[in-house]
Amino acid sequence: MASKTKLENIYGLVFNAINLSLYLLAAAASLMKAIVEHSSVSQVLTCVYAFILSLVLVVMESKSCDMAVYYFKFLTLYRGRAMLVIFIILGNSEHSFLLAAGILNLMFGLLYLVLSFIPQTPIPRPVYDNWQNWKEYSAEGLDLERPANDSNMMDNAARLKMSMLEKPQQSKINPV
Repeated sequence: MASKTKLENIYGLVFNAINLSLYLLAAAASLMKAIVEHSSVSQVLTCVYAFILSLVLVVMESKSCDMAVYYFKFLTLYRGRAMLVIFIILGNSEHSFLLAAGILNLMFGLLYLVLSFIPQTPIPRPVYDNWQNWKEYSAEGLDLERPANDSNMMDNAARLKMSMLEKPQQSKINPV
């Protein structure tokens, strides 16, 4: 049985992968719309803004910086990310690729909006933090199952205590 911390790390990494793919898809769709379907300057500028915002979200999903977290706190919450993802895809509806990208982003934006109202949902963390937590958790052996009835096995705490005890000096007996 997996622990709650391990499941949170797995869910976090899965959501990070989904978020990164959605943000890159939105960036590609907005860039495609700006290049292919440029009917007015305002539409091109909106696509450029959506492209820049998608790249900012990719950077924030990868590793957060203190200044961005302080000034743009809404980027660290599901509700803020949902609103931005829904905003990014507003103009993507004329080409089939744009339509598919828009539907996927809208679907996950609404999912994140629903997740923001569930109190047990952990806050989203960047990929770097989730990956570091996963590596630390796996390195400590906390993700391994312990045998049920093995009396010869020592747990990690007992093994650590035993390693900290001073070992007696062994004396050498010199032959006469």
